Amino acid sequence: DAGGSVIEGWIGWNFKSGKNTHRVYARYTAASGDDDAADDTDDAFRPLFGDFHNRLGHGDFFQVSGDSTQLGGGGLVTDLGINAFAVGWNGRFGDRSELGAEYWSFTTSEDVVFSPTVSEDALGTEIDVWYNYNYSKNLTFSASLSQFSPDDALTGVAAAAPDDTVTRLYGQARFRF
Repeated sequence: DAGGSVIEGWIGWNFKSGKNTHRVYARYTAASGDDDAADDTDDAFRPLFGDFHNRLGHGDFFQVSGDSTQLGGGGLVTDLGINAFAVGWNGRFGDRSELGAEYWSFTTSEDVVFSPTVSEDALGTEIDVWYNYNYSKNLTFSASLSQFSPDDALTGVAAAAPDDTVTRLYGQARFRF
């Protein structure tokens, strides 16, 4: 008996100044988890295909799914779901350059239970900064820096797991034909 759900939305505002276009926006994504893996229902969202890059931040720390984050620590189990909220800005300068920044907050749809009286849903926060350069209409170079700060659902309420921040720097070339 399956009954997972997902919702995703963006809202923003673009404004233009000469050849430059700026956008401020907010994003929200939620995928249901399964509150009781032992019963005969599966309430976690099960996507048909894998996720794509930058859906929940440039660092790709999480996916839109009811499955576990796979980041471990803090007694994390499967089927917790995800709630992700972001605010951001990006600017396109002329027809070649784009610069942007986002702030993400992540929680689980289902609480992580540490004991009968202690539970937590806060996974952490992420900050992304990126730059894209359109070399031509077919070739784009990108660089991004992402920093994730874990919260109690990953580190454990009693600091059972490390709470070090994680930083990812990546670059890519995208060729379209």
